[in-house]
This record gives sequence, structure tokens and C-alpha cells, in this order.
Amino acid sequence: MALPTRARAWWTLERFGLTPRKLLGRLGRDPGPKVACISIPKAGTHLLERALCLHPRLHRPLARTLISREVGGTRGLDTILENLSPWQVLIAHFRYSEAFSDCLEHHGVRGLFLQRDPRDITVSQAHYVARNRAHPHHELFRSISETRERIKLVIRGDRSAGVEPIAERLTSFAGWLDTGCLVVRFEDLVGPRGNGTVEKQRETVEAIYRHLGVEPTEPLIELVTSHLFSDLSPTFRKGGTNQWREAFDDEIKALFKEAAGGTLIRFGYEADGLW
Repeated sequence: MALPTRARAWWTLERFGLTPRKLLGRLGRDPGPKVACISIPKAGTHLLERALCLHPRLHRPLARTLISREVGGTRGLDTILENLSPWQVLIAHFRYSEAFSDCLEHHGVRGLFLQRDPRDITVSQAHYVARNRAHPHHELFRSISETRERIKLVIRGDRSAGVEPIAERLTSFAGWLDTGCLVVRFEDLVGPRGNGTVEKQRETVEAIYRHLGVEPTEPLIELVTSHLFSDLSPTFRKGGTNQWREAFDDEIKALFKEAAGGTLIRFGYEADGLW
């Protein structure tokens, strides 16, 4: 078995709390946080998950990433959160609803909302769908030979094929910005290996753990930041910032500005290069 494959398998056990270290840590009876990691698809979910699951006790339950339409509304979410144990991390792509937000608060779940530059989300989505055979739009994206045309499809959408325009997708998540969730920016968390900075990465990791009520000790911060950037996620491609600058030509910039330029302002990003 190749080393990357073994490493990926070990990380899978680690994040689901099944390594000896995690199993030992789960024996403790002291109360810990219940966590919901909410993100826009292709915003770098694996990075925030890793920042959490590198902690000796935090781990995911044996459940896949949750999507709003699959949980059965607030009643279904109630059941999921009732069964969430201390030190467990729920990973979810939940579109915002006031009912979902209230549900997290009612169950005492600490929420984190991960955001990323909408232009980079657009580029990542175009690549991801084209290479992921399990995605419902894979065949459509594979039938388009040029990456720039796939990016245009993500921006515009195609209602006849069920492809949602990027602005609508982003807007459906934007409500999480105004809740009790800690807003985490991908660009601040990724660190120097992803074109970020050490200072911002450390500051962001500390803020995450303080939000969870976990003391961000120096050994913990060093452990997390030194191992955070990784290609062990099955959805990892490059993991960097500002990838859109290489992928957007003048036509795509104009298209994004018209169709989704307002999302940059809503999510707090500069509109440089668009107008």
C-alpha cells in the first residue's frame, strides 16, 4: 500500500475518533463542546474539519457530511443534535434557516461557519464536479472540454439541468454570517502553505478554540498549525487562495461581476479585478 493511501486511511480513523489516542481521549467524563462545522460546498471544509479533529478529543461521529434537504427539517435536526455527544463535530452544508440556527442554540451546539472568496469557490466547484463521477452533474461538466466554459456554467447555472447559479447558492448560506456562529475565513486559516500567513493562521485557530470553550494552549496551537495543511482529504485539489486570478479572464470577470458581484461584498471580500 502506498504511503499516501496509508496516511489517508489513518487520518480517516483519526477524524472519526477511532485511533488509540482518540479512543483513550473519549474515555474522559468531563464535559466538552458539541460542535457544528457549517460550510459552503467547496469553501475548504476539510481544512476546518482538520483544525478541529487534530485536537486529541474532538472527532466526527460516524456520519457523512450532512446536507439541509437530507436531514428531514428541524425535527430531523433535533434528533441528530440530541444524539450528538460532547467532543463530537458535526460537518454540514446547511443552507441558512432561522429554524436551523435556533435548533443549534437550543441544543447548546457551538457553531462555526466557514466562508471563502466566492471566486475561488466558483473555480473549485468547476474542477470538482468535472472529476467527481458520483456528482449528479458530472456528465454535463465532463462534456465541456474547456475549464473556462465549466467556470461559466457554475456562474450562470443551468436550470434545465438543475445547476444552480453560484449567486443563488452563496446567498442561501449568507444568513449564517449574522448568527452566533463564529465566522472563519478560509484565507485566514490556510496558513503559509496555502498563501496565507502564520500570524493569521495562529490567530484564527486560537479564536476557534476559544469559541468552543477549549483553552488554546501553546502545545495545542503548535500541534494544529504544524499539521493543518494537508492533501489527505479526498476532495483536496490545491488548497490555496486567489486561484481565481489564474482562471478568470476578462470575459469571466465581467460575467461574474454581473451575475454574482454582490456576493463579494456580502461575504466581505474586495471586488478588486472586477470593477
